[in-house]
Amino acid sequence: DDELRVGSGIAAVEQITRSGIIPHVFVTGDSLLGRSLSPGTVVIQKPFTIPELVWGIKRALTVGEMRRADPQDS
Repeated sequence: DDELRVGSGIAAVEQITRSGIIPHVFVTGDSLLGRSLSPGTVVIQKPFTIPELVWGIKRALTVGEMRRADPQDS
């Protein structure tokens, strides 16, 4: 099964990131238009290319580093 059994990926990431800043990338076949996502969230639509995935990972790590360095984020 390639879907979450309970909840959603968004709910899972929200719960995981409550403990701190954790870089993440959403890879989805669904449209997330109109969904409330945290600032800096990186979304890649399926189907995607390897360069798009590499960009997404780099972007998520950069956003994570910037958020950790921001004293207002603590």
